[in-house]
Amino acid sequence: MIEGDESGLWKWISGAELGAMKRKVQQTADELRTAQEEIKRLKEELETKTAAITEMSLRSKNGGRQAPQSPRPSAPVSSPHIERINQLELELIDERKKNLHVKGTALDARNS
Repeated sequence: MIEGDESGLWKWISGAELGAMKRKVQQTADELRTAQEEIKRLKEELETKTAAITEMSLRSKNGGRQAPQSPRPSAPVSSPHIERINQLELELIDERKKNLHVKGTALDARNS
């Protein structure tokens, strides 16, 4: 005890200081728990959005046809934005087909 006191390693802590330290540790533990919950929520949100983007990408590659549904652990995405994007993709495909048809008839008229 004497050696600890001389070296500065031994320090008496008052009850108030000990209480303040315990509160600080508890506050830090609560902040850590909150941060861990937020990380978990954000990971789940990321998985959901990644699955939606993958589904949209597969639809685009399939020419607007519905991609085979794969089972996902996350909840299905039913956002009006995604529905609108899918609708616009289908309209774009239809317009491209019309343009090809129009271009094809113009070429046929010149060749005759």
